[in-house]
Amino acid sequence: MSEENRESGREQIRQLYAFVANEMSAGASKSDIASKLEQQGVGRSQAEQMVDTIHRDLAATVQREQFTPGALAPALLGGLVAAVLGGAVWAGIVVLTGYEVGFLAWGIGALCGFAVVQAASGRKGTSLQIVAVASSALGILIGKYFAFYYFLAQMLIEQEGSGSVNWAASMSPEVVRIFVENIGEMVGGYDLLWLALAVITAWRIPRGSNISVPGPGAGSGGARA
Repeated sequence: MSEENRESGREQIRQLYAFVANEMSAGASKSDIASKLEQQGVGRSQAEQMVDTIHRDLAATVQREQFTPGALAPALLGGLVAAVLGGAVWAGIVVLTGYEVGFLAWGIGALCGFAVVQAASGRKGTSLQIVAVASSALGILIGKYFAFYYFLAQMLIEQEGSGSVNWAASMSPEVVRIFVENIGEMVGGYDLLWLALAVITAWRIPRGSNISVPGPGAGSGGARA
């Protein structure tokens, strides 16, 4: 068999898998799905076997991703670490280049989303989506804050001729106050765009499959796995 034929066969299998998964998500029974596959030219026994196999795969996936309370603490820690790391990298790039690379905020959203899922051992769900979104917002805020401090320090150095940037002073109450008072002036249209993309990405990555998988021998209804 040529490579082209093998790839065509794999694509047909992917399409059939997606079809069966979508039907199960809609709550169709295994028997009804097998009948629809028959109408597409799949043999009855092969259709039933395919539906049973995909049913087991989806049930295992749903079970594996199901949120548990024990996953929350590791997810919070993972999200916090990702937020600090992402924000620090963003600020570091600002220091090295002198420019605030806005699209890196999007990357912080993705980093936090993946970190939360990994820290939660692959668990997903609404609670972890909230953690990921909060972490991404925190990471962007951290990056924005230290970028602000860098430019503020550079301005003071030019005006007063003081030495190098003192990062230890960056968390002083006075600096925090100035940042809070001026944050509105530092956020433009592109900032809001990157923030929105970061939040959307962080929200989607820990989203559960939310598939209703018919139980063994189910009729027209379905039971969540």
